[in-house]
Amino acid sequence: MAVTVADLVSQVNAGQEHEAQLADNLAQATVLVDQWVGDAVVPESILDLCYTRVAIALFEQDNYSAPSSGDYEAIGQVIAPPNRDPLSGIYNITRRYVLPW
Repeated sequence: MAVTVADLVSQVNAGQEHEAQLADNLAQATVLVDQWVGDAVVPESILDLCYTRVAIALFEQDNYSAPSSGDYEAIGQVIAPPNRDPLSGIYNITRRYVLPW
């Protein structure tokens, strides 16, 4: 696995104070992606992309704060919450390699 915590810190534009959390998210993402892929043969570059996307999704879920009604009025639009399924960003990427059944 070539994905590092430093890569994630730069991609989510987080400070150094989030390194421990991102390390945990990367470890969780590795487990989730490896369980999804199973025994399928997936190129390493695709796996790295999947690890990155899932780790970022987990980080966003952990750091999402629900806006209040005043926030909606201030920006004039509805803010969409993060997706509850952290793997949703990799289903299409792994479709060629992983059969859903």
